[in-house]
Amino acid sequence: MLKKLIKKQIEPIPMKGILAHFGEPNFLLNAVKNLRALGLKQMEVYSPYPVHGIDDALGVTRSKIPWISLIFGLCGFAAAVLMQGWMNAIDFKLNIGGKPFFSGPAFVPIMFELTVLFSACATFVGLFTICGLPKFSSVFEKDHRAHKSTDNEFMLFVDAEDPKFNENSVKQKLEQLKGIEIRWIGKES
Repeated sequence: MLKKLIKKQIEPIPMKGILAHFGEPNFLLNAVKNLRALGLKQMEVYSPYPVHGIDDALGVTRSKIPWISLIFGLCGFAAAVLMQGWMNAIDFKLNIGGKPFFSGPAFVPIMFELTVLFSACATFVGLFTICGLPKFSSVFEKDHRAHKSTDNEFMLFVDAEDPKFNENSVKQKLEQLKGIEIRWIGKES
């Protein structure tokens, strides 16, 4: 499974579809809503700053990262309690100052540290896995116009792999929705 995951990360995913540029975020948001109404779901938006409402328009679901952090944080907490309980109360009992063998307040620093350690490591790995990182190449790297999406333009990429994708109807719709430069990007099929 690890080999499969590594191979997936190293080999670039061939992206192909229609790329449209917009001068204003409102035009971009309107275009996403209209294309979603046509049934298209595989779209990506590139923007120099967050656009309010774009996540809802794209149909982006809530992230699984908080659940991963919570579950592994609880696992770290349980591991700390079990580890310290085993070491102090069962395996190597030492009576120091008359305190009980299973002393909760003495375990708090280690419980905190392992909770944070497990949660942080799981969050890091989970984020990289869910986001498909690292990505070593992209069709946008060599595109001179795509680099402007980090400065002052908004881009909408409609993936050709979408089941409802029709090149002509998508281009016509984007032209109606004030797309500045609408073109095919990626390798032709």
